[in-house]
Amino acid sequence: MFGNMTTEGLEESGDRLGGGGVLESGPQDGVIKVAYVGKSASSDAQSITTIIDMNGFEYRETFWITNRKGENFYTDKQDATKKHGLPGFVMVDNMCQLATGHGLAAQETEEKTVNIYDFEAKKELPKNVQVLTGLIGKPITAGVKKVVVDKTKKDGNGVYQPTGETRDTNEIDKFFHAETKRTVTEYKQGIEEAQFYPKWVEKNEGKTVNKAKGAEGKSGAPGSAPQGGSEKPQTSLFDK
Repeated sequence: MFGNMTTEGLEESGDRLGGGGVLESGPQDGVIKVAYVGKSASSDAQSITTIIDMNGFEYRETFWITNRKGENFYTDKQDATKKHGLPGFVMVDNMCQLATGHGLAAQETEEKTVNIYDFEAKKELPKNVQVLTGLIGKPITAGVKKVVVDKTKKDGNGVYQPTGETRDTNEIDKFFHAETKRTVTEYKQGIEEAQFYPKWVEKNEGKTVNKAKGAEGKSGAPGSAPQGGSEKPQTSLFDK
């Protein structure tokens, strides 16, 4: 299903230290319960929602892996010859590589029934979705940040706008290999011992990030999905 979403031709993302209950910022060891595909009703964008059991805490996050055109990349503003993977795509691709040894393009999908929150019914309802079966039950370590964001509400034009109030939430900032704590970049570069992980922990553990923008805040829009059939890569990340 994701055969066309390879990282070939994309610039390496690298390791960078970025500027119901909510987790405090820090590394969280977990097991992937499920990762399923979502689509937008209004565009060709696509998402992957991941549910991770973090020591009894059921953590959910949706990553938008394509733009409205169904592309998993954006063009560098300073150099039009360079393409970068969209942040959501890079995050999911890294998770796949660290959990299975292979990126998103190599993942098999199968239709399964998953309980998904229905905004009209205001509760979870069972729905048939495409699930990345290779990720089920795989251990992963996530660098989770506690973030303050705007509460939003639709205006007269149906556009979400900040209400002036805020809420706490979580965002995954980085994925690490569950056992070695190495990143995808470190595996690719042949770095034998985790170097970025302790730096990430030192910079982020216990700290809250304020992303609230008040009246000037803007909210993003969800999207939907392309399908492809290019040949799947055979070399595992862990063979490098």
